[in-house]
Amino acid sequence: MGKLVVFIIIFLLIGAFFIISQQNLDIKKKVDQQTFFKSFSSWLGQLGNNTIHLTASAVKLEWLPEKNSTGTENNSNNSTNPK
Repeated sequence: MGKLVVFIIIFLLIGAFFIISQQNLDIKKKVDQQTFFKSFSSWLGQLGNNTIHLTASAVKLEWLPEKNSTGTENNSNNSTNPK
């Protein structure tokens, strides 16, 4: 659990530094601080929406193998090995 928290913090910091560098912001200025917080919160919102859409798409996928009429799994990767 601790590694996940560290990963999330590092990910958010990299995102923050990316926003600061791409918009050429000086965080010491009040105007640039406001611009940063607007951009960062917008980015977090987009990140959340993308996560929701990705999760919803993954849930809709069929993850189990198909079963044939005999009740056994239909595995298309089975190859017979002739001797």
